[in-house]
Amino acid sequence: PYTDAAIAAREAFDPLGDDPALLCIPPGMPAMMNNPYPIEFVDEGDRILLRLEEWDGVRTIHTSDAAVAEGQSPSSYGYSIGRWEGDVLVVDTRNFEDHRSPYQNGIPSGAQKHVIERYRLSEGGTHMAVEFTLEDPEYIVGSMTHRRELIYSPDMDMSPFDCDLESTRRFVPDNN
Repeated sequence: PYTDAAIAAREAFDPLGDDPALLCIPPGMPAMMNNPYPIEFVDEGDRILLRLEEWDGVRTIHTSDAAVAEGQSPSSYGYSIGRWEGDVLVVDTRNFEDHRSPYQNGIPSGAQKHVIERYRLSEGGTHMAVEFTLEDPEYIVGSMTHRRELIYSPDMDMSPFDCDLESTRRFVPDNN
């Protein structure tokens, strides 16, 4: 479901030279949510902080009625506005910066990217169903949807990720 621009970018992608992870650049949204590391939600009233162990990421989900994406600086996490629909947290994220390969497969993402996420806590509070729909008309034809389930693990500690540029590049051949 990729556009011609996406296919051309993937064909030109050098995983040893172009992979942002080798430069300690996090993958951005929604790839950052598809990781095996701990995630923590912190409700601060007019916003929810979503802390991720991987890349020491912190996302802000604005929940006030005054939150608007227009005029905000683009970022790899975008600008997220959340609202409750019953017991489901719906997060609408726009205002992304261009990213060379957020999925580490050579397909870029662009400023037109739009992500809608839905988070629903299970009845017993032990699991959270997560679904996101991704649209990125510059690189993806139509939309993509992904679902996963997170397990509540209150006893897990978050450890610093501490990406070290020297370590990430240690085994990459120097082509100079």
